[in-house]
This record gives sequence, structure tokens and C-alpha cells, in this order.
Amino acid sequence: MWKRYVLVVAVVGVAGVGLSLRPGDKVRARPPAESAAGAAVEKDAERRPAVSTMAVQASTIVHRVNVSGTLRAADEAVVTARSAGRVVWVIGKEGTPVRQGQVVIRLDDTDAQARVRSARAALEGARARLKQAKASATQQTTATDSGIRNAEAAVAAAEAALKQERTNAEAQEAALNAQVKAAEAALDAAQSQLALRRKGARDQERSMAEQSVRLAQATYDNAKTNYDRALKLFKTGAIAKAELDSAETQMRVSKAQLESAKEQLSLVETGSREEEIQAAEAAVRQAEQGLAVARANLKQLDVARGRVTIAEANLRQAKAGLDAARANRQVNVVRDQEVLAAETAVRQAQEALTLALQELDYMQIKSPVDGVVSKKQVEVGQSISPNVTLLQLAATDALYFEASVPELQATSLRAGQKVELRVDALAGGQASLYSDSKTQAIEGSVEKVVPVVDQQTRSFTVRVTVPRHASLMPGMFARGSVIVARHEKAISVPRDVLVEKGDRRTVFVVEDGVARARSVTTGVVDGNSVQITKGLAVGDQVVIVGQQTLADGDQVRVVTPGR
Repeated sequence: MWKRYVLVVAVVGVAGVGLSLRPGDKVRARPPAESAAGAAVEKDAERRPAVSTMAVQASTIVHRVNVSGTLRAADEAVVTARSAGRVVWVIGKEGTPVRQGQVVIRLDDTDAQARVRSARAALEGARARLKQAKASATQQTTATDSGIRNAEAAVAAAEAALKQERTNAEAQEAALNAQVKAAEAALDAAQSQLALRRKGARDQERSMAEQSVRLAQATYDNAKTNYDRALKLFKTGAIAKAELDSAETQMRVSKAQLESAKEQLSLVETGSREEEIQAAEAAVRQAEQGLAVARANLKQLDVARGRVTIAEANLRQAKAGLDAARANRQVNVVRDQEVLAAETAVRQAQEALTLALQELDYMQIKSPVDGVVSKKQVEVGQSISPNVTLLQLAATDALYFEASVPELQATSLRAGQKVELRVDALAGGQASLYSDSKTQAIEGSVEKVVPVVDQQTRSFTVRVTVPRHASLMPGMFARGSVIVARHEKAISVPRDVLVEKGDRRTVFVVEDGVARARSVTTGVVDGNSVQITKGLAVGDQVVIVGQQTLADGDQVRVVTPGR
């Protein structure tokens, strides 16, 4: 007699494997019996074991290694003082979070403040002296340049004056010499006239007199032409007045010589009377007086030469003034040196102020990193020395996750593998990367597996790089899931589908209403799913409910077939 089985069908959820009972699957209803034979068959089928099945499908299987451990600071920092002093304030207890640049210790800065005030006063004084030195140098340079320009102008004027005096002297000398020569010629003519008056004339003398007239006429014509040309040049400013006077004198002398030659000719032709002789004698006396006056006028050259001498002296004096003005440039060099010295003093005062401000800044000791106080070694009122550790900080800008991994699992870990971390301390409203998660999920990567096994626990230490996150602190407990491998298009089934007897693992597959036991080889376990590497194929109907009571070859009734 067939034993009747009572079956309770449970719905099994399979996460992440792609193998599940699909929504909408229904138990196949048997068609109503159309005959007595059909009723008998139906009754016989109801006596068969009822099972539920699912169709085997290919999906992605992720091989994970779960670990747990602690967040640790990648870097440790110490806080020291750069100057000695007395502590007037220190940050709170150990575990206090700090930011980079935050003041964590204050020293008594009374003396440092006084040094800053003194350095600032010294800097202001140095700047004032520099300003005065620059003003003095500028004034001296301006005066020197002006003196040089004035001296150069005086030299140019003296040179022009000397040139003019020399020109005037030369022209006056030429004119006076011409006057003397003219007076001498007039005297000679007067004396010759007198001799003729006294002796009478001969044919030879008449011929000579006529020749003298012709010569005197030619001389006069030439002198007249020269005078007219000189007059035009003088009017245009081309020659000096002295040159014009000289041309005029020569013209008058030649005219007088012409008249004398004509009178001489007349005497030769007519002979002389007593009154003519007396007149000739008077003319000689007059010519002698004219010569004496002309020679006396030569003394005027001494005055002109004296003016030249004075002009030369003025030029020498102007040049001496120019040399003196140029020599004042050496004073400018001294002023420039004073400016350089004042600038050096300003730089030194600025450096002293910078140093004083730096020492004042040293009175406020700041955190070198973002982190938390891990150890406090100083208290208010304590006198400290430079380079002595006052605080120890665990840096939070660079954290890592450290966990122990059993040696059997450690062999599958490699540097660079992705790791999902969850920090329990960030649950309950804390920031989360996943809105539906109660704990913080963070992506890291395996940095290294320390190649030393713990002899007691038979485990290795794995170190995971953790990205910076404001909520993370050293010492937090975290759980990690290392993604070792991903198997694409893999066959998997729920773990409770397996029927294990010793080392043998079996699954039941329904073929034409008959349960067939198949030995399978398992692979990666992913949550509630297990990879089947051998024994199943895509599309096989695997028994998921009722398999524990089946035997190979049992006829079964499928109540929830998978598709």
C-alpha cells in the first residue's frame, strides 16, 4: 500500500544567484477525469511524493572572503615645541579629535609679544632713516646735475666770448695797420708832391705822374668794389663791423692817393707857384700828423688784446667751475652708499621682526595633521623644552583596515582586490553610503597580506587601504568582504538543495516524472548559493523541496515546477 506523504511547501529566497522560484509560478491543476480509467490514474498519481522544482540557470557567482578587524591610522604624528616656555593651555583629554593647523597647546607669550613690539619700532625707525637718506640723495643729485648744467653753459658762453674778442682784436689790428699804411702812403705822396713843386717837372716825371694817376685810379676802383661787397656782407651779418671799417679805410686811402696822383700830374704839367709849394709843405705836415695819429691808434690794440686775455681767464674759470661741479658727483656716491646702508638696516630690521613674529607664533603649538589625540604628555603650568614630545596624534587623513585571515583563506587573497567594509559604529543615523543600510559601507582594496603566519591562530594579517572619510576614526571595528573572484555564467543552486552522504553530494533532477539522483561537484559558495562545477546543466529541473526523502528512480508529483 502506498504511503501518503504530507508536504509543506516553503518559499526559498536565493540572493545574488539568479536561481529562484519565479513569481506567478502555479501548481499545475490536473484536468478533470473524463473516465473511470482517468480517475484511477489520478488516484495513483496522488500517491506519488509531491516535490517542488526549479530550472537551473546560469548566473554570476562572486567568491568572497569575509573578515573582521580594526581601523588603524596609517601615520602617527607627534607634537613638539620649537621654543622653550611655560604651558598656559592644552587641549582636552585623549581621544579628542583635532584638525590640521588647530592650536592644541599655548605657551606664555608675554616676552615674545614684547620682542615683537620692539622689532616693529626698530623697523619703523629704520624705514624713517631710509626715507631721509633717499630724500637727501635725491636733493644732492638734483643740485649736482643742475650745477653741472650751469657750469657747462658758463663754459660754452666763455668760449663764445673768447672767440668774439679774438675776432674783434684781429679785425681791429688789421684796420689800424691799414690806417698806418695809408698814412704812410699819404705822407710819401705829400713829400713827393712837395719835391715836384720845388723842382719842377720833366718829361719823364710827367710820364711817371700819368702812370701814377692810372695806377691810383685802378687801386681806388678796386677798393671801392671791395667796400661795396663788404657793406652787403655786413648787412647780412656775414662779417664783423671791423672788417667793414677796414674796407672803408682802404677805399678812402686809395681815393686820397688818386687825388694826390692827379694833383701831382697837374703840378708836373703846370709847374708850381709859391703858394702851391707852401700848400704842398702844409700837406706834408698834415700827412705827418695823420701818420702820427695812425701810429698812436695802434695802442688801442693793447686794449683789445687785454679783453682777449680777460676772456681767456673767464674761460679757464668756467672750466674750473665745471670740474668742481663734476667733482660733486663723488658726494652723490657717498649719498648712495648711505642709502644702501639704510636699506640694509631696513632688511635687517624686517628679518628681526619676522623672527620675532615667528617666535610669537611658536607660542601657539598647532596640530600637524587631522587626527585624534592618542597620548597626552603635558599639563598646564609645566615648563617645556624644544623638541620634546608633548602630544601623540593618530592621523585620520590616512587610515587602513587590519584583520586576521585563516591561512586556508589567505592563500586566495592578492594585493589590489576590492574590499567592501562596514563600520558598526556608524549605524543609527550616521552618514552612510547606502540609504537602506544601517552601517557604513566603504570600498577599499587589499594593500598586502603580511607573509608571516601566527603560530597560535594559524592566520595571516591582511592590510586594506581605506579611502578618507570624515566619519572614520582609528580604533573603529569594521567588517570586510574581500572579492576574490567573479565567475560569469556559472551554474548554482541553493545550498539546501544538496543531499550530503559522507563525501558524496547529490541533487535530484526530475525527468518525465521520475526523480534522478545526480552526483555533483561544488565550487564557490556565495551566501546561500553554491556553484556546481560538474553534474548539472542549464535547464535541468532540480528538486528544491522534498529531496531529502527521495530515492533514485522514485516517481514524483511536481506541485511547483520551475520554468
